[in-house]
Formats: sequence, C-alpha cells, structure tokens
Amino acid sequence: MRPLGDAMHHLHLLTRMGQQLGLEFTHAFETGEISAADWAEMVQACRGCDQPQACQHWLQAQDHMVDTAPQRQTPAGCRNAVQLLKLCADAR
Repeated sequence: MRPLGDAMHHLHLLTRMGQQLGLEFTHAFETGEISAADWAEMVQACRGCDQPQACQHWLQAQDHMVDTAPQRQTPAGCRNAVQLLKLCADAR
C-alpha cells in the first residue's frame, strides 16, 4: 500500500483546483453545499492520488492560458472530479 501524500500539499492542490473551476468554497460551506466532512473526504481522496504532479502541471498550464474564464473540467484522473463538477453545477 502506498502512503498518502502530504496533507497540506494536497489541500493546496484542491483549493487551487476549486479556484480554477470558479468555485467559492467559503460560499459552498456557508450555504451547506459542502460540509467539513465532505471537505475532509475530498482532501483525503486527493492525498491518495498517485499523480499529483499531473494536477500541478495542469493547473500551471491553466494559469498561462489567455482565456481567464473558469474551466468546467478537471485533469484526467482527478479523484474529486465528480464532487468538484457537481459543486460547479450547483453554483450556477
């Protein structure tokens, strides 16, 4: 069994992914769209990813895109894609 990744590193990746998608996690918490338990599960899922460098590269590529509109996709293999995209849909 592979050890989980660093919690703070994956927390940062997940937060950045939310920003890239145009999510306001603070708003999602305030409105009850996401609970502390949901957030903890998402961070834990991210920590279990065996390709966090792919996520980092994807985020960096998005940072350099000319179009500043939020993306409505996640990198291939994202363990939180379903939850993130659901939050995006709920925010519309």
